[in-house]
Amino acid sequence: MLHLSKGRLVSGMVDNPKGYTPEYWRAQAAEARSVANGLATERNRRQMLAVAENYERLADEAELEKGRVFTRSA
Repeated sequence: MLHLSKGRLVSGMVDNPKGYTPEYWRAQAAEARSVANGLATERNRRQMLAVAENYERLADEAELEKGRVFTRSA
């Protein structure tokens, strides 16, 4: 989910598509935190840590989605 655009590291945040597990999003968050640790400026580190936090939110949403049971009323 992280990629370079015009020489800048960016994240393509999207709603949780079906099939993306909480573990997937947590791995993305860990990658973003790892990238943040290597960034030179505090501003860039904060921005990347915000990306990691957004991935954690997606993981939380995926957890909720995973636990939902859909029932149809007659």
